[in-house]
Amino acid sequence: MKKAFSIFFSLILLLFLSACQQESGTVINKDQKEVEFKCYDPFSRIYVDSLSNSSSLKTYHLDGYNDVPYVSARDFYELFVETECSYDNGIEKIKNKETESIMEINSNDDTIKISDYWAFFIISESNLLISDSSGSNLKCVSEDTNKDIHETIFNLGNYNFDIVAFNGKCYIPFFPLNLILSQKINFDFVYNGNDYYNTPYSNMEGVKDLFGGYSYSDYYKKFLQGKYGYSEAITAEYALYNYNGICFLYDNFFGLKDDLNIESFDTYFTDNEYKEYFLSSSPYVISDTLNKFIEQGLDIMHDSYKNSTFMSYRSKSTYVGTNYSTSTRLATTLERNRYRKLKDKTTTINGDDSSATIAIISFDEFEKGNNYYDRRNNSDNMSSTYYLLNYYLDILSDKNTYPKLKNIVFDVSINGGGDVTALIETLCLISPNGKTYLPYLVKTSGYVDACYQLDSNLDNNYDSNDGHYQSFDFYILTSEYTYSAASSFAFLAQKYNLAKVIGKKSGGGSCCVGSTYTAIGDYIAYSSEYNFGFYDNNNNFIDIDGGATPDINVDYDYFYDLTALNILIEASKINL
Repeated sequence: MKKAFSIFFSLILLLFLSACQQESGTVINKDQKEVEFKCYDPFSRIYVDSLSNSSSLKTYHLDGYNDVPYVSARDFYELFVETECSYDNGIEKIKNKETESIMEINSNDDTIKISDYWAFFIISESNLLISDSSGSNLKCVSEDTNKDIHETIFNLGNYNFDIVAFNGKCYIPFFPLNLILSQKINFDFVYNGNDYYNTPYSNMEGVKDLFGGYSYSDYYKKFLQGKYGYSEAITAEYALYNYNGICFLYDNFFGLKDDLNIESFDTYFTDNEYKEYFLSSSPYVISDTLNKFIEQGLDIMHDSYKNSTFMSYRSKSTYVGTNYSTSTRLATTLERNRYRKLKDKTTTINGDDSSATIAIISFDEFEKGNNYYDRRNNSDNMSSTYYLLNYYLDILSDKNTYPKLKNIVFDVSINGGGDVTALIETLCLISPNGKTYLPYLVKTSGYVDACYQLDSNLDNNYDSNDGHYQSFDFYILTSEYTYSAASSFAFLAQKYNLAKVIGKKSGGGSCCVGSTYTAIGDYIAYSSEYNFGFYDNNNNFIDIDGGATPDINVDYDYFYDLTALNILIEASKINL
């Protein structure tokens, strides 16, 4: 019996080795050297949020770079996009059958060219790996993408990433291939040495138990158990792969590169003495260097080092930038002053209900709650900024209770930003017709001016009746700390005449926040290529990073004094 089992096991092993051998061969890399290219793990999986939701994705490697995972571009992207593919002489073309956009992968010059980046990554409705469960009462009415749409080219050769042509397909190191995808569909995968995991940051945090320890999901535990888990040292090839990935990220998808006058991040890292530490064999040193670069080198509020690599899991060190600490001190002062005046109430009026002429509604983050909002069940939805505002505006709209109430102030003075969908919903909520526009420029794709409409009265119709709060005059209270989505809220509401801005000039932050994992698993947030702004009459793109200038200037001492605010607001109406 044992002998039979042994023969059977040997046969399985022989078949396994044969299968791998069939996927091995010799290729020419960009240095014109003949190198071996072979299947590294024919049984790799790609997981989406759970161990039960996965598909196969074979891993390959190039001789001399045994730690660098290569995957078929076709096999990877076909998991998300319905494609039609062709191959000829080292050039593979992948077409999105729904949008006709074409990705051309050229192994001869190590480039990826996409005719319309935005359109290429429109996900097929028949996709089985990712399910869309959204059911929001917000819809995109139109997208004007006629201006500045252009072909996008990524030169992977500039980052020492070889594109390998083999057996009628093109194979690419996983990190840049994944990053190009994740910019558009918000799915970010990490290779743990065995498989590929979509790992939300919430999984990285873990759940603290009663004894001060952390417990993790089975999904995340398996992720940590990969070949690279808790590594004390990595090869020079993998350190270079990780470094090149960081350069590729910041050169191609960091929205403020031009603002900082940086032509090449490889040059920047070399000149500022980061590069030698990025190429260390210690994941700890690499993580520490990335942390220092983001918090001290960039010193931008949007950009942060979130968590350390799974290779040497540890608590991160903290480098706090000058601008960040200054704005944080301001926010702390404002929060203390607001509590003295308004306590911790979300909404406050001046005087009694029947005599109130002004109300202030404070919220410190733009949050996206449940997908569909039901006013009858408010306890489930108060985490949503849209629902919170809708709820209080409904109450304040009762003319029997508040017959004189006219001015509504949205206090975002210590609001650091948040969810873009919540921002859009809030703009629609105060719009006369329930519509708003969101103009932005994407470096890799071009200019988009999207129009959104909200069914704010929940009658299942998208019409002018959704602008049902127009008995009020809206004002937005901003400070230097008002940042990101909060600053955009003030700027766009002012631009489209939905509200007046009062207080101090907002802090800016025109780029949406992007997030990703590096090749060794460090999790970071960065100012992405999605840059809010608009074209002026001279066809120049003006981003809104400078913040919103107030229509009514208010000293910080009077920020939460409703009597003083009402006097300033009413005086401004007379001056008009």
